Amino acid sequence: MLISDLQDGADLDALRSYAWPETVAVKIQPIVASDPTNLSLAHARRTTETEEPSLTQGPPAASLLRFRLESTRDSEPRDLSLRWTDGTLAHEGHLPTGVSRMLSIPPPPGTAPALSATLIGDAHDFDNVVFLPPPQPNAVKVLFLGGDEDTDATASPFFYLKRALQPTDRLQPEIHTLTEGSASTQLPSTDVAFLTEKVEDRTTIEALKSWLTRGGFLVAIVNNESTPALRTLLNTPSLKIKEAASSDYAMMGTIDEAHPLMAPFRDSRLRDFTKVRFWKHRIIQGSDQLRTLASFDNGAPAILSTAVGDGAVVLLTSGWHPVDSQLALSTKFVPLIFGLLSGSGHALDFKDDITVGEAITLHANDPTRVTTPSGSIVDLSVGRSAHPRGQSRPQGKPHRSNGILRPF
Repeated sequence: MLISDLQDGADLDALRSYAWPETVAVKIQPIVASDPTNLSLAHARRTTETEEPSLTQGPPAASLLRFRLESTRDSEPRDLSLRWTDGTLAHEGHLPTGVSRMLSIPPPPGTAPALSATLIGDAHDFDNVVFLPPPQPNAVKVLFLGGDEDTDATASPFFYLKRALQPTDRLQPEIHTLTEGSASTQLPSTDVAFLTEKVEDRTTIEALKSWLTRGGFLVAIVNNESTPALRTLLNTPSLKIKEAASSDYAMMGTIDEAHPLMAPFRDSRLRDFTKVRFWKHRIIQGSDQLRTLASFDNGAPAILSTAVGDGAVVLLTSGWHPVDSQLALSTKFVPLIFGLLSGSGHALDFKDDITVGEAITLHANDPTRVTTPSGSIVDLSVGRSAHPRGQSRPQGKPHRSNGILRPF
């Protein structure tokens, strides 16, 4: 039995996606509203939605806020206005019967921490307010472990990594090097580390291993000189690394697109590596714990990964700098780097809408305090979940670090 006013503006996508049993019968008991007129306001986040007619002239700029206005079939044409949180006027216009329109307007000057837009001129106000949370970029500290921190040296891996990790409104990478302090002092606050050179200092190797065990995420370009350090980090004394014997360049052959680290290459536009040549690559032997994420056309692994304690290691058998390959000069490099950051728990994109019962990933090394709808406070430690009723319960034992589920 469905008792409803059958609101035209309701989002029914979830109902359409469900495979209802054929034996289910539905009887509808409609409720007739005293005033059938209804206007609704929604936040339009997807640029494809702007293909519909707009109430504003000219193409909207990237900084504009986009809203969708809708009127029901039974509504009367009427004037309307949109006001911000403080009551200031954002827009005035007219909406005909039974149509939807896109509205693109600039945000108010001096935007408040919690911004909302309210539609004025509608008899039913349950769908007239849109809350616009301010952007909260995810800060990720990146530590570069290599012997070339010269950002002007085009032969250096650091030159390209520094330029690839540009801040966005969703992700704020902070790149540090060992010139700013020792590994033991910087690693505790590091989220992702890149290793491109050999590490001979035993203190640095032990600090790296301890950091990995506690949940660190390491990306390493392997070579013959890095063998001793990787043996310790991966706890594989029999590990061997040698240069691949080849008189010609290699090309990317297969990619495990199902793996979260390779998620950017599910897009067919990014999956084509036929124009990227790898001049050198290495062969890794003596370790059965490594999972191959990408392979060259000759079958040799190109990208491998493995878990180390609560952390993870990603091994690149060929570097992105010009001595090893054309990767850094291709359109694949930036998606690869940001895919690795996403796999480490620092995604470039995040969902604006959360469904009831859906888990929220918290990127924090410290315990988080959660305020439930009832007003109670829950001190949420790493590995625990909070529920609206204000209770918490321990999770199971997935591969987890700092509240981030590792896909390994």
